[in-house]
Amino acid sequence: MKDNIENNNNLATILPSCKDITIPKTVSIMKKSIDKRTRYGKLWGMTREATLLALDSDDHEMEHLLQDYIN
Repeated sequence: MKDNIENNNNLATILPSCKDITIPKTVSIMKKSIDKRTRYGKLWGMTREATLLALDSDDHEMEHLLQDYIN
């Protein structure tokens, strides 16, 4: 009887694992899209802040940096 209770407790703590076959292929595509949007938002915010700082201080380094990166 005691063994049955211990076995039931052990079964309750085991989480079912997802098999790769049951995960739709679109999940990885959606995750990549979400990650890309998150990075885009972060970069956009950083770029905007850096641009404002460069304009306030009349610094042209930002322009040169971006132009070099684009080329």
